[in-house]
Amino acid sequence: MKKCLLLLIMLCTQLSLFAQQDAWVYLTDKQNVSSSISNPITILSQKTIDRKNVHGVIIDARDVPVNETYISQLKSATGITVMAKSKWFNAVHVRGSETDIKNLTSTFSFINNIDFADKSLTLKTVQQKKQSKLENIATIFNYGSAANQIQMIKGDKLHVANYTGTGMTVAVLDAGFPNVNTMSSFSYLRNAGNILGGYDFVNRNDNVYLNNASSHGTWVLSTMAGYIQDQYVGTAPDAAYYLFITEDAPTENPVEESYWVEAAERADSLGVDVINTSLGYTPADATGVLTVGAVKADGTYASFSSVGSSIQPTQKPDVAAQGQASVVIDINDVIVSLDGTSFSSPILAGGIVCLWEALPNLNNNQIIQLVRESASQYNNPDYSLGYGIPNLELALNNALSLDDFLSGQEFKLFPNPTKGPIYLSNFYSDNQFEIGLYDMIGKKVFDFQLNTSQKQIDISFLSNGVYIAKIQSKGKSKMFKIVKN
Repeated sequence: MKKCLLLLIMLCTQLSLFAQQDAWVYLTDKQNVSSSISNPITILSQKTIDRKNVHGVIIDARDVPVNETYISQLKSATGITVMAKSKWFNAVHVRGSETDIKNLTSTFSFINNIDFADKSLTLKTVQQKKQSKLENIATIFNYGSAANQIQMIKGDKLHVANYTGTGMTVAVLDAGFPNVNTMSSFSYLRNAGNILGGYDFVNRNDNVYLNNASSHGTWVLSTMAGYIQDQYVGTAPDAAYYLFITEDAPTENPVEESYWVEAAERADSLGVDVINTSLGYTPADATGVLTVGAVKADGTYASFSSVGSSIQPTQKPDVAAQGQASVVIDINDVIVSLDGTSFSSPILAGGIVCLWEALPNLNNNQIIQLVRESASQYNNPDYSLGYGIPNLELALNNALSLDDFLSGQEFKLFPNPTKGPIYLSNFYSDNQFEIGLYDMIGKKVFDFQLNTSQKQIDISFLSNGVYIAKIQSKGKSKMFKIVKN
């Protein structure tokens, strides 16, 4: 019996060594970094460069592509298949046996380290996805059924003010977009030239319409860009869109995460303003991501929506929107009802696109903070709805009201960046202002008062980083970005 057991263990070990594994291979350096940063148009689109400049985002080594010579050498290595690459991480996703992947470190000097997807190096069988990942159709509607989901977040008020997404660009990272190129409900989008392009990162194909493994992306896109005269209007009908497939719908495999990273990097390089992703492996816990939970049509918690916890470093979810009985358009141009946070996310994303159109001088963190502060339970967040259901009309009014109030004063905070002291210049008002300082996850770290006799504050005690200064007076507010270094 002992001999049989030993043989079984040895056999399992051998199978593990030769089974196909997925891993990130992190590289030591990049090529022509200095010259690329000095001449960014060689690596980024002009729209991306302009967006980074407007929002104070520096162009650095992360924007420089992965060294293609290194990739070619990895492709030629024994037993290795290159699946994806990431310029942000300076890494390449490879597939091969455990032995062949580990041999790369002794073969190539440009490898910094290797991170296996399977931390225990035990091969896990690729499983068929659970039905709940892509939601089931529940009820068919004939007209006007999408009103509740946009009115809940007051996105319709932005449309009335003529903010419908014009000039904004959205990337949709999803599972598949069948019939988007032929459906009448997307003819308005196509005729306006607002499908800017796409790519199937799973099959390495420019034609995203050939992949019919899932209709999920079509459903998601419809909540933002769908349009049927007198029956349906998405939350950002005049925005422009890139369609990226990162989901290998029939299977589950770690490489999907790498496809997602590639698509996010492509979106950034193309100058995209907003990325919507409604997939289970996306970084919803990340501090810089606006995570959207789901509620029912009456605004109460939807039981399938994931909840946050105290273990997470930031408040999650951030906010919530309608995800139960969400109204979408299926691949046959039929208005239907589906359940899932897959739909609360794009419904709100489209609304935020319209908000950002109205406030083009604000950066992404300022927009996110406005959305949080407009939400129904901002002062009492919980792990089910986060800060609650946003009111985008209120967010817009809050941003504009202090602009009008301060329009004749033209004061500014300086120096910025600062090592500690901040001064307020051109401050002639007799009013007292309260300034709250928030970190990038929306947590207040400091507040203080300013008036004609007190025009200086000191933030030298804060850690280096980017903060949002929110100036309030008489119920109105305005935000500035401050860099502490």
